[in-house]
Amino acid sequence: METPDRILRAALVLFASRGYEAVGVQELAEVAETTKPPLYHHFDSKRGVLEAVVRLHTEEWLARLERAAQYRGDLAQTILSVARAFFGYASEHPTYHRLHLALWYAPPDSVSHQVIAPPLLRQHQLLEGIFTEAARDHRVLRGRQALQAIALTGVLNGFISSLVEAGVKLDARMARQASRHFLHGAFSI
Repeated sequence: METPDRILRAALVLFASRGYEAVGVQELAEVAETTKPPLYHHFDSKRGVLEAVVRLHTEEWLARLERAAQYRGDLAQTILSVARAFFGYASEHPTYHRLHLALWYAPPDSVSHQVIAPPLLRQHQLLEGIFTEAARDHRVLRGRQALQAIALTGVLNGFISSLVEAGVKLDARMARQASRHFLHGAFSI
């Protein structure tokens, strides 16, 4: 494995298990079986390593979500598609999903949050787009598109986090239950 790949793998595991701020450059280099000069050569800084880890994963994640978030006149099917995308990605990349959530909930002024903020904004825009499109068919959603996007994200991440912690497999059945749970609330207001 090449040095940059070893650094990215080590960073993912360390940042996800202990948090970005708790990991030093020296430790990161040691776990990646290298030294600090190659780390700085390839990534410029510890923040550069974090940005590379996030970029590596969010490009794939956002492409998957963009495909899933295509509204074609059936909100329930679209929400199920999005839930499957969330559950599938979290199941395939559990370490990154944990890091993703940790970065999201980091203090707003922290490097962690600053790095994850642009991909989170894009994720929100994709989800809000579903509800903007669906509001044409469902009047109850009008004026609440941003709120629905936030709620959907919260429901899906909550289900995923709770299920992973409990050792439950993230499968299609669980994605269906999460999407039904969300839809029940979306139309009950």
